[in-house]
Amino acid sequence: MNMKGCVGRILNDVEDEKLNQEEFEEFIKEHPEAIKVMHWVRGSKRQRGYWRVKPYTYKDPTVNQLKTWIALAEVAYRNYGLKGLRVRNNKLMPPIQAKVYDALKGKKFKKPTFEETMRKVKRALKIIAEQHEKRRKKAVVT
Repeated sequence: MNMKGCVGRILNDVEDEKLNQEEFEEFIKEHPEAIKVMHWVRGSKRQRGYWRVKPYTYKDPTVNQLKTWIALAEVAYRNYGLKGLRVRNNKLMPPIQAKVYDALKGKKFKKPTFEETMRKVKRALKIIAEQHEKRRKKAVVT
């Protein structure tokens, strides 16, 4: 049986899937195997932290998540070492945050449409066919 599915069913019995520390400790006493598929979500100034089941993309992120992370890392890496504060939208923010904001504003990392995928497949097949033809001509010559 899938561990995540099992714990998910167990968690469905709990009214709220976000468990505070006391609820989590009580839950783990009843279901110790659940610790493998749960993690702590850090809180902020406005929200307390809580325990929850790890999302399915935790260890296997989607292609779009990876593209987003790479774009974010590239912008941050290029602007490493900038100091001071910059004004964006009437707010002071660190310069790297401002650069990331400007670079990624409006970008969308979504699945390609069927037509875009077919164009890429046709281009790849054309390249494969050209390489095959070159190899065939080279084999005929020798």
